[in-house]
Amino acid sequence: MTSPHLKTLKTNVPSEYATSARVRQWLLEHLQNRNVQLKDGPKAFVCQWNGAELHSLHPNHIFGSFISQGVASETAHHVVGDVMECLQDYRNRRAACVAAGQVWFPDPEPESQPSPKQSPSQEQRQRLLREDCEVLLEQPESSQSWYSSLTSAKGGFLAAGLSLAVGLGVMTWWLVSPPARKEVDK
Repeated sequence: MTSPHLKTLKTNVPSEYATSARVRQWLLEHLQNRNVQLKDGPKAFVCQWNGAELHSLHPNHIFGSFISQGVASETAHHVVGDVMECLQDYRNRRAACVAAGQVWFPDPEPESQPSPKQSPSQEQRQRLLREDCEVLLEQPESSQSWYSSLTSAKGGFLAAGLSLAVGLGVMTWWLVSPPARKEVDK
């Protein structure tokens, strides 16, 4: 059972395009919700990761960052577990959206006020979706499977067969008549 704080945190996961300030704010919110006291306070909390880096980091990197900022190791372990759960939930929601044939638009940054120029309207989203579909339709679709494309590359098969025959021949020659050992006369 997830806590209400974790549910809120999952809905506010920074996108891959988030700034380092947005990632820092998100992590600080989580630390505050967990009542984690930082050694030098929240103003001294250093986080240089942008959204793309956050989504690609190994949990040990996040753990090490929290430890270096004075968070107890057991607490850091729990916080990192929550962060990884939130990131996985974000990936699952994005994958479900794409699998449903929809275009994934990450939520706008909470610190910025949505203006008409920053946040795409429904009409702009539909226009972008139509443009993406048109580009996909313009691309020639290959009806060949990977197997049929391999069998049409006769030169590649000829080279692979020749390499295999030479390799097997050398191995057979070496097994049947191993190289003579030179005796050292002394």
